[in-house]
Amino acid sequence: MLKKLVLFGMAAAAICAHAQSDGSYPSRPIKFVVSSVAGGGSDAIARLLAAKISPILKGTVIVENRPGAGGTIAMGATARSAPDGYTLVLGGVSTNVLIPLSNPKLTYDPIKDLTPVAQIGLASIVLVAKNDFPANNLKELVALARAKPSTLQYASFGIGSSGHYCGEMLNIVSKIDLGHVAYQSAPQILTDMMGGHIQFGFVDSASGAPAINSGKVKALAACPTRSPSFPDLRSFEDDGMTVSSTASNAFRWAFYGPAKMPPAIVNKLTAAMRTVVEMPDVQAKLREFSVNPVFATGEELGKLAPAELAAWKTIADTAKIKIE
Repeated sequence: MLKKLVLFGMAAAAICAHAQSDGSYPSRPIKFVVSSVAGGGSDAIARLLAAKISPILKGTVIVENRPGAGGTIAMGATARSAPDGYTLVLGGVSTNVLIPLSNPKLTYDPIKDLTPVAQIGLASIVLVAKNDFPANNLKELVALARAKPSTLQYASFGIGSSGHYCGEMLNIVSKIDLGHVAYQSAPQILTDMMGGHIQFGFVDSASGAPAINSGKVKALAACPTRSPSFPDLRSFEDDGMTVSSTASNAFRWAFYGPAKMPPAIVNKLTAAMRTVVEMPDVQAKLREFSVNPVFATGEELGKLAPAELAAWKTIADTAKIKIE
């Protein structure tokens, strides 16, 4: 009996999705699920796009906050939702590439369980240091690490975070041995750095900007590509410190839905998001959020995903990055 009910529910969801694909979509509110609390990074981005896309779709778009577990709670909830176009999640490199590679207990497969809808931009993080730290850029840091092998430690905002992967990528590509200290958040890293407890580490651009601009810490490099917040700051890519350009481009913000969404609905959402991302005021606001507005379709993302996972897997495997 239970099996029949499950099959009936799945069939009903499929019929509903098919009915919506004929042009009546949307007929009820669409949810943008985000992995941050209200006011956080992904929340601010999602609310910006929700306000702009609503009139284009001629419907209501609301933002639902599902924080926790590095964004995997939000991704998992979306993957388990009905594929009818009414639940989308704003994901990033951590939720769709890095954590899946380092967490064997993850409840979703980033390729099989999700439908890529649209990329809204690329992002970077920043390597910062105490003002009296001897190195002032990436090449000087590598030279210092080689002169003092196995003595320097970098901070990141968690095991399996983008900062952790950037630090290990630097170790692998440059053949150095920087130790890793995992913090709970970027603000904690900055507080300890200004207090003299850690010399250098990785923070997201939005968190690091106030401390950098006020001269409390200095920026050494952006990872993997240049940051809109610091356009003149050289990047890992500039200095040949990335495993590949494919890996670099994985640092993105993009919307995903559950697997098996109707193509007509995906196309409608993709077209609407392209219109929004191309708006000058939206582009300016995204840059304020340290996001470089670079649009890509879901189809393009789907083709890139396997290669990006393979590129970052080399780092996960070599550095033995595992989330227990």
